[in-house]
Amino acid sequence: MSAQQTANLFLQSLSPTDFELLRPDLRAVQLNHAQVLFDLGGNIENIYFPESGIISLVVPINEGDAVKLE
Repeated sequence: MSAQQTANLFLQSLSPTDFELLRPDLRAVQLNHAQVLFDLGGNIENIYFPESGIISLVVPINEGDAVKLE
C-alpha cells in the first residue's frame, strides 16, 4: 500500500518517506456501528485513519448528559 492507495487524506498528505515509516504497522479493520474505540481515562492502544464513514467523540458533561462531536 502506498499513500496514494488510501482514501484517508491525512495518510495521503504524508511524504513517501514518512508513509513508509508507518506502513509496516497499518492494518485495515472493519468497525461496527456504535463500537467504542477507547474509554475516557483509558489507554489509547490504536490510532485509526478512517477512509469512509463517520467517527464521533462523545464527551460526558454532567450526570449522564453528553455532548456529541461529529
